[in-house]
Amino acid sequence: MFNETEFGFEHKSSDHIIFFGNKNCTIETLQHIYPHFEFRMLKQTHSDILIQSTTGSDLIEADAHWTTDKNIALVIKTADCIPALIYDPEKQIALAIHAGWRGVANQITKKSVLKLQTSDHLKIYLGPHIQQQSFACDFDVKNQLDGSGKYTIQKNNKFYVDIKSILLSQINSPAYIDLNLDTVNNLNFNSYRRDKENCGRNLSFIAKV
Repeated sequence: MFNETEFGFEHKSSDHIIFFGNKNCTIETLQHIYPHFEFRMLKQTHSDILIQSTTGSDLIEADAHWTTDKNIALVIKTADCIPALIYDPEKQIALAIHAGWRGVANQITKKSVLKLQTSDHLKIYLGPHIQQQSFACDFDVKNQLDGSGKYTIQKNNKFYVDIKSILLSQINSPAYIDLNLDTVNNLNFNSYRRDKENCGRNLSFIAKV
């Protein structure tokens, strides 16, 4: 379903395109590969804010944006967080979400889906992100994410939380596509946990066509 390219992974459908970029991908690269798309970005702040994408939205603080317009590429920047790209074929809504652990704790995906009143037939794509085996955290973070411990493994006084499964449980969605790539261990992707201040950002987008 996904084709790997020099700059990431691409999925083309009859009505939408999904792209998850690697560390070699820049916005200039995307504009060159997809010259017919208008790329729109957000000022991401780990919030639970959803906006309708508008021209110049890269100046707006939000962590999710949506559109019903064609040829608008909704960009999400990540460096361990989950890029969650969602398409509703019935309402023809494209939705892009930046879901870090704070966003998952604040249920940004659930809030976005409820606010848009999406259908029950969503197509959900999850890009490269920190996997459970790499997400070691302390009790406070674990408790904000997974108070019951259902999605947590404890080892050597650390808690390893499965933020992907928590996100999916919040929207009751058993059907999804996940590349299952760990940004921490895969050197093809930027990872803040691995590289700290030296890391860049992975660019992902969804666009209606």
